[in-house]
Amino acid sequence: QGQGLPRDVWASVAREDVDRVLDFAAPFIPEYQEDDRTVYRFYHEALSEALRDPGRETEQHGLITERLIADVPGQDWLRADWYTRRYLATHAAEAGLLDDLLLDTRFLATADPSQLLAVGHKAASPEAQRRASWYRLSVEHFEGEDVPGRLSYLELVALECGAHDLARSTAIDGLKKPWRA
Repeated sequence: QGQGLPRDVWASVAREDVDRVLDFAAPFIPEYQEDDRTVYRFYHEALSEALRDPGRETEQHGLITERLIADVPGQDWLRADWYTRRYLATHAAEAGLLDDLLLDTRFLATADPSQLLAVGHKAASPEAQRRASWYRLSVEHFEGEDVPGRLSYLELVALECGAHDLARSTAIDGLKKPWRA
């Protein structure tokens, strides 16, 4: 997703010696920059398409999703790397695994809003759909907010909608919200 994969994410997802692959295929996998970070991708989309197995895309996104989640220290989304926070929702949606992420308020507060908004409509269960709607109503306030600030807005919107259970889910141990609704 995005401009490409960071080296450490690629190594985890592919379970390959990335240095060896880059040495061998350097002309085909140049470095790019995304938010001042080095990422790698095939130099042309046609090469990616030639190597992609369309019959296995859901499975491949599922594998990427599982490995990205497994690499989050202690399943603490605050400690997830930038690629995971930005693109995990996209991979999960393509794999049909988005619902579990939508049920996790901490994930909602840390995920990249543009990516999560783009795939929120793929929620399958009624509860995941409800939480995707809650997120859509809250996200307009996220610009410039850190995670505690996002949790404050999630709480506010939940209370405005009468969803007290969702408001309670914004109380996360170790995080002090800047204000409470």
